[in-house]
Amino acid sequence: MANTVDNITSRRLTVDAVKIFGRQIICKYSVQGDWQKIFNFGVEFFIEYSENISRTPKDIAVIPFLCNVLSIAWIFDAEIVVDELDYDFYKHVAEIKEGYIKMYPRIKFGGKLTAGVLVRHDYEVSDNTAAFFSGGADSFDTLIAHVEEHPTLVTLLGSDVRLNDRKGWERVSRHALDTVQKFGCKNLFIASSFRLFINEGLLHGLVMPLANDGWWSGFQHGIGIISHIAPYVYLHKLKRIYIASSYTAKYNVTCASDPTIDNHVHIGKCVTIHDGYEFSRQDKIRRICDFKRRTGLPIQLRVCWKSSGGENCCACGKCYQAICHILAEGENPADFGFPSYSLEKLRQDFQKPGFMNRIVINLWQNIQDRFREHPKNLPDGLAWLMDIKFS
Repeated sequence: MANTVDNITSRRLTVDAVKIFGRQIICKYSVQGDWQKIFNFGVEFFIEYSENISRTPKDIAVIPFLCNVLSIAWIFDAEIVVDELDYDFYKHVAEIKEGYIKMYPRIKFGGKLTAGVLVRHDYEVSDNTAAFFSGGADSFDTLIAHVEEHPTLVTLLGSDVRLNDRKGWERVSRHALDTVQKFGCKNLFIASSFRLFINEGLLHGLVMPLANDGWWSGFQHGIGIISHIAPYVYLHKLKRIYIASSYTAKYNVTCASDPTIDNHVHIGKCVTIHDGYEFSRQDKIRRICDFKRRTGLPIQLRVCWKSSGGENCCACGKCYQAICHILAEGENPADFGFPSYSLEKLRQDFQKPGFMNRIVINLWQNIQDRFREHPKNLPDGLAWLMDIKFS
């Protein structure tokens, strides 16, 4: 990092080979300079798709790898060298970089991307779209907002569900398949080592003092996730990709997935939309509840990051937020994937150090506001929440 790591030697990452066969992509690379410690060379960068992607050209297939090393190269003032690259992606890289620069003014973003050949893809775009789908409130809101497009739902293993969590992936993939059947969509499953081929812990420690945010949440997970769909975009000539917003424009929150970054990811003729940025989490839950009441379609949310096995634990901060969002809309959390929970345990956890932080305060304030609008929805066991002062 330019602010904390002296540029002792020349730093360069060279993409040596992009291997595409069947349903898999493997990228081989070499690294020169003192930043080699950032990479776990014992872990291969691979991506596996649920359909054959062997007709993908290398200039497209390399995009997922690049999107997971670009921000590293920028903060280490390093050069990335690649033989060939999609022209439309390349010409927007400077705009992606500018998003990071504006988000983290205390960090100097240097480095550069050098491509030997820029390849222009001049094809006729289809009407097909895709949306990343984790099963959470944000992704469900994006799905129902664009349900008439019947987007391909893209679910990624190796993101919040780790590669070795077989039980979790079973549940997540089954949930995704159940959703596409109910909503009349197609699905694409992707497995990737993109969180394992780098030393995430070391990167986290380097950026936290200056960014006040961690590596995954603050730097990697936006374009790092989006880019995985590149082969599918090319093969199906997609016109648009949706990635659901995590936060809203109302709050000054740093996040790797942000419209100032995501909206500049172009793959061939396909554009990316950071979707739902104008809506708070409470707004999204309200839209989901309204949709369920209107259509009768069952919706099971999957929000938990704590439990293995892909289920909601119903006892962590993420689960409790969703439960209370749903209660504030006058609905039963059990109908949305939260079969059992304790409001008394929530009250006790609320008093524990670390339960609250600057980001989730906004979510709890939204919940309070909604209960004030509809006090009849407030359960007796949650009355104490209205006495909490967050500011």
